[in-house]
Amino acid sequence: MGQRMTAKKKKNWDTLVASAAKLYLERDIESVHLTDVAADASMGVATLYRYFDNKMNLTVLAAEQIIGSHMEPIIEDAETCLATLETGYDQVKALLHMFLRLQTEGIAVLRFIESFDRYVVSNDIDPDQLVTYEVKLRSLSSYVRRAIANGISDGSIRPNLDVETFEFTIGRTIVHMSMKVSLFGKLLAGDEQVAPEAQIQLLIDMAMRYIEN
Repeated sequence: MGQRMTAKKKKNWDTLVASAAKLYLERDIESVHLTDVAADASMGVATLYRYFDNKMNLTVLAAEQIIGSHMEPIIEDAETCLATLETGYDQVKALLHMFLRLQTEGIAVLRFIESFDRYVVSNDIDPDQLVTYEVKLRSLSSYVRRAIANGISDGSIRPNLDVETFEFTIGRTIVHMSMKVSLFGKLLAGDEQVAPEAQIQLLIDMAMRYIEN
């Protein structure tokens, strides 16, 4: 009986997190209420509160699920990239191009990240509560660092590169540029002069010129 109850609680927990994640991909976090999550999960609000005593805890778990699900196929491709491409330089180039998938496949995820950033700031969420979220969000970083190490070893990437600064800066810059051009790129008439993909491609080209040996 205890095991069945545990399984049932786990199922309800997972259902509530999945419902929150679904709604957060459709709407701004602030506009989603716990009553909405309970309704989507076909549960009563009282049942929801047995598992989550506030929206913040549920939202952080939903964020982890959203980012983890989005990054999973990208990480699979990253593994293939490191296993098949000959030089570290080519591996880094291919990995940076994976960020373009945020532009073409991940607009809802970009919208969520922007919404979640605002939610974290407005609710003053402790960074310690976001460790798992950050690990999932930056899961491609370790592959970029490995590719750079391969490139330095095979001579295709300059040996004096500050790996940590490069990886952190270019990753953050591409993601934030993707958010800007995808979510807010047409605020002004001049914003349409250069295609979003071309802007991100230029960043990648500049990064590759910077690291080549």
